[in-house]
Order: sequence, then structure tokens, then C-alpha cells
Amino acid sequence: MLSFNLADGGRVEPVIGRLVLAGFAGRSAADVEAHIEEMARQGVKRPPFAPMLWPVAPRLITQGAEITVYGPDTVAEVEYVLFAWQDRFYVTVGNDQCDIEVERELSSEKSKNLCPKVLAGGAWPLDDVLAHWDDLELRLACNGTILQQDRLAALIRPETLLAKLAALDGIEANGRMVFSGTIASKGAYPPAPYRIDMTITDPLRGREIRHGFTVTALKPLY
Repeated sequence: MLSFNLADGGRVEPVIGRLVLAGFAGRSAADVEAHIEEMARQGVKRPPFAPMLWPVAPRLITQGAEITVYGPDTVAEVEYVLFAWQDRFYVTVGNDQCDIEVERELSSEKSKNLCPKVLAGGAWPLDDVLAHWDDLELRLACNGTILQQDRLAALIRPETLLAKLAALDGIEANGRMVFSGTIASKGAYPPAPYRIDMTITDPLRGREIRHGFTVTALKPLY
């Protein structure tokens, strides 16, 4: 069961029946093109649309302190995460772990459905942060080294993302969760195991939501 602590001491425990992951979701066309070119250097084909939206199995969601992946080709991606429960929207921070080899050789949608998706244990009501949304900041560190850091001004706004999702998905918003797509990365990941610390910061109110976890990799027996 998912459980999120709220800043006012309350708690929300949504039942997520629909999970969607966005990609190539930068705010500016230049940022989107730069991300497409970055992925192309890794052999990933150009997407037909931007942003892209991929359905993913909700069973992959976890709030645990460790995830296990197969092989050396997965990477972490910090993202803001929106979900709706009891007619209210919330935001938290999450990691879209994905397999770059599968993305390159087969498809992004298959890649997204192979790895756990990690969520923090805190959330903010979306309407509490919309007025200063662009000043919120995402950060991801691997083994203490910051690999991703940027303001949410770099990503598609939540109203735009939710409107696009509603137009395409047509499923009741309650119990639906969407990952935003990620920000630029500043370096490569080491072979697993490694430690990930991800944070969404609200500088106006001097608060943050953070979560740390370890990524371990299964190794072949032969």
C-alpha cells in the first residue's frame, strides 16, 4: 500500500490503478531537441511525438529502500510525480529507472515496464505549490555526486501534462499517477550497486521531499 505524509501532519493512501510515464517533456523546444539528441547518441530512436506518454504497470511502483534490476544497462531519472486521490491532486518526487539497452534495441515502452519506479514517502497538495511551481527544484545524487539538478521551469507544467493525459487516456483521474519526464543529466552512472538520493525542494516555504534507495543488479549465474 502506498502512503504519503503531508506537511500538515495528515496522510493520504491512494490506490493507483493507472500509471503513465511522460518522456521528452521539456518546457522549451530547444531542451526537448537536446534531450532527443542525447538519447540518439545512445542509440535511442527519435520519438514520433513530444511529449510522449507510455502506460506502465502500477505493480512496479515502490516506496522501498532498495530496488533490484537486471544487468548493467539501467539508469535512474528523477521526475516530479502527480497523482489524484479523492478528487485532489498531489505532487511528490520519483525515479523512473529504465533500461537503456532495451530502449535502444526494442522500444521505450518495453524499457519503462522492466524496472521498479521509486516514490518518496511525502507529498504536497498540488494547489499549494502551483503559484510558485517554476521555482521548485529537482535533484538527484548518485553515491553523493549530483547528476541531475534543475528547476521545474525546465519541464512541462502540471496543468499541461494533466490536460494532455486527460485528452488521450480518458480514464477517471482518481487513482491515476503520472511521472513528468526528466531533466538533463550531468554524468554517467557507475555499475550497480549504487546509492540514489532524490529530492524535490520548495524554496519559498523552506521544505523538501526526499527519498534515498540502493540499486542492486542481478548477475548471470554462468
